[in-house]
Amino acid sequence: YQRRVHGEEEYVPTTDLDNQKLNIFGDMISVGLLRTLQIMFRKNYADPDLPRLIEDLMKLLEKNIEDTTSFADYKQEVLSGRLDWTPVHKSEKFWKENIKEFEKEDFKVMRELDTILSTSGDAKVLTIACHDMGEFVKYHPQGRKILNTLGLKTKILALMEHREPEVSKQALLCIQKIMVQKWDHLERNS
Repeated sequence: YQRRVHGEEEYVPTTDLDNQKLNIFGDMISVGLLRTLQIMFRKNYADPDLPRLIEDLMKLLEKNIEDTTSFADYKQEVLSGRLDWTPVHKSEKFWKENIKEFEKEDFKVMRELDTILSTSGDAKVLTIACHDMGEFVKYHPQGRKILNTLGLKTKILALMEHREPEVSKQALLCIQKIMVQKWDHLERNS
């Protein structure tokens, strides 16, 4: 790209990321680059072009988030027991396209979320686990029944009284999703 520095034109070599065949977006997202860019964007810089460049990179990453996140990545995160607010957790596209993947290996991922609820002392991890269970209920046609069969509803109800407000909030939201029977009906009326 070209920029003006102290009144003179300067050419800066770049790579056209839109035309690359490499999956560098997934790597960038997995190491937390998007969050770092969001923090950087709020700072003041002497170079007036820097905020625009940071914003451009953020938009590019956001545009490619949903295409770079696979169920295998999600499963690996859950099995590690170290959940983080990666974009996949809030991606409607991810949940719609991958909801049947949760059925594999006798609901292994859901059983691991159950283990996380039982053993984790990390409020953020518990918050994300409750959120994900709520999304499972919302998008899986038998989600309510499956959560009940696995005994997860009782654990989520108990977390509504957690000392950390975010855990309680996500547990409550999950229970609300369990109680709603027709999500598609609600979405059409909103």
